[in-house]
Amino acid sequence: MSKGKLDEIGADGRGRRTRWTAAVARTMLEECAASGESIAAFAKRRGFDPQRLRLWKQRLGNKSSTPAPAAEFLPVRVADTKPKETPRARISEFEVVLAKGRTIRIGKDFDSHSLCRLVEALEGGAR
Repeated sequence: MSKGKLDEIGADGRGRRTRWTAAVARTMLEECAASGESIAAFAKRRGFDPQRLRLWKQRLGNKSSTPAPAAEFLPVRVADTKPKETPRARISEFEVVLAKGRTIRIGKDFDSHSLCRLVEALEGGAR
């Protein structure tokens, strides 16, 4: 739209506002959507209050003459969910380094009660 057209739909150059018709509002909503800008950025560039466009969007129910693009399905590939094991991972799941410098390698299926007893024995009851 030209600057003259902006005067018809926005401010008249003397600080007075003009009223929008539903057709003008619909056109502005379409132009805003096509621009890829936010409502605030579009309104600022065009010289009107963004709330005006938001209210018309609500009033019109976001109905524009251009239909919304149809939803589409995208192909999906399911990846293998099992993590690849490294040789070290097969030996132990993790290591615990105790306060006195000892290291305990703990396997996949460990018993937490037994581990606590082992740590207490190795550390001399210190926690």
